Amino acid sequence: MSKNNDLDLKFGVKIPFSPLDKIYETASLAEKLNFDSIWSPDHLTGLNPHDRSAYSVWCLLSTIARETQSCMLGTSVTDCVRLNVAVLAQTCMTIQEISRGRFILGIGCGEAQNTLPYGINYDRKIKRLEEFIIGLRSLWSEEEVNFEGEFVKLSGAAVSPFPSKTIPIWIGANSPKTIELTARIADGWLPLAIKFSPSDYASTLKIMQKSIKSKDSFEPALFVHTLAEKNGDQVWKKISEMGKLLLVMWIPEIFNKYGIVIPNEFRATQLDYTKPKLQRLCELLNTLPDEPLYERFVAGTPDDCIEKIEEYTKAGVKHFVLSFLSPASMITESIEYYSEKVVNYFRG
Repeated sequence: MSKNNDLDLKFGVKIPFSPLDKIYETASLAEKLNFDSIWSPDHLTGLNPHDRSAYSVWCLLSTIARETQSCMLGTSVTDCVRLNVAVLAQTCMTIQEISRGRFILGIGCGEAQNTLPYGINYDRKIKRLEEFIIGLRSLWSEEEVNFEGEFVKLSGAAVSPFPSKTIPIWIGANSPKTIELTARIADGWLPLAIKFSPSDYASTLKIMQKSIKSKDSFEPALFVHTLAEKNGDQVWKKISEMGKLLLVMWIPEIFNKYGIVIPNEFRATQLDYTKPKLQRLCELLNTLPDEPLYERFVAGTPDDCIEKIEEYTKAGVKHFVLSFLSPASMITESIEYYSEKVVNYFRG
């Protein structure tokens, strides 16, 4: 393939859940390799069924903000249920000031994994999310906020100082209702690539653009689980378990055509990592076919990844957030190879 530097694309890196040394090493490498952004997940427990370690996104980003100079810093994504709106507003403002204006708030409705085991109610998630965003923007811009919502209630509330630069809000929207909300009130869209094929992304973005108020500043992004190596067959073996887990959580219906019906208890909206459920989940993953992975993941050889990313750029994606499906011990090597063989293709 010949290099393609005609596209104005941005690429970001998601740091791993753990360990700490690899988290900081990944962030430092992303800056060194001139990635555009660094993203941290916000989970109370990690996604890996065999290692549930997870650190506070806010503590991590505070440190990374001091140790980096150019990369944007984002949450991929936090939710609207675990923190009071004023606490989140103050926390985001603080990160924005520490980073000197480089923070992006990625936010969504939340997941069962981070709420149900902890006694946190996340019913009527979309209504909560809308009120939360209204509350955040008010607290970042008004001397005294009075807001009486169903879930957000502010009376003479204030957060000071205001952020010196506006904090963009991107919604991790993967459902029709959250997509509608994103188009109406958000500054960016950060869905999962496994939920949206390039054609799905293009058609959804086209509908969204009818409601987006500021098309020039709105960022169509994409959260991409990916991995590239010279031997593409080896890649599919490496991502098999985690890839199937993500499909089970987010698009379990993809297995229906193989005669497999995934129980609802494993959907992201219901899956908590209690030991009995984890055991059933791991047993299920061992029975699932590999074919759906090829359909939904940006993985394989560098050329395979380039081809799929090009399809997404034609669909309208402007900012790719890359989540590398490699063990934490190998993540820096994966990022370096991907930067050289895939990202540099688009940079020319």
